[in-house]
Amino acid sequence: DGDEGPKEAKKDDRKFQNVTDEFTALRDKKKVQEDRETSEKLDTILHRGLRELREGNYFRAMAEFQFALTISPNNGRASFYMNKTKQALDSEIEQNLIKARRDQESLKYMSAVQSYCNILRLLEGYGEDGRYKKAEEEIKQLENKMGLDEGEIVCANYGDGKK
Repeated sequence: DGDEGPKEAKKDDRKFQNVTDEFTALRDKKKVQEDRETSEKLDTILHRGLRELREGNYFRAMAEFQFALTISPNNGRASFYMNKTKQALDSEIEQNLIKARRDQESLKYMSAVQSYCNILRLLEGYGEDGRYKKAEEEIKQLENKMGLDEGEIVCANYGDGKK
């Protein structure tokens, strides 16, 4: 009888180990599947974000990259593309500011208005941004210099055609 106890215990240990191994294998398989699904979902989101970036829809692109970072907070690609998008937006705004100032100094007021309107378009929906407010102020000053009534310049008439 004394010998049967340890043999039964070893047999139970083996059964327990087999169940544990099966559970671990199933868990690992499920994790691999979830990782694959998450990876595919991230790829789709990043693809949409890159398309928006190419189209110059910076805030839509940033929303996609932020969504990717919500799903995978340490995703290097999403972080990289988010920074790249912010830099592209800042660069385009800066180029428009430089062009507007140059045109103002050359007394090319309508061209300056177009550049300021481009800034308003780029920052549409973000009126609290200082660059947006500055562009609005500059348009008002140009209206005054051109002898127009305040509010007479409507940017939809002077933008670069994008909306």
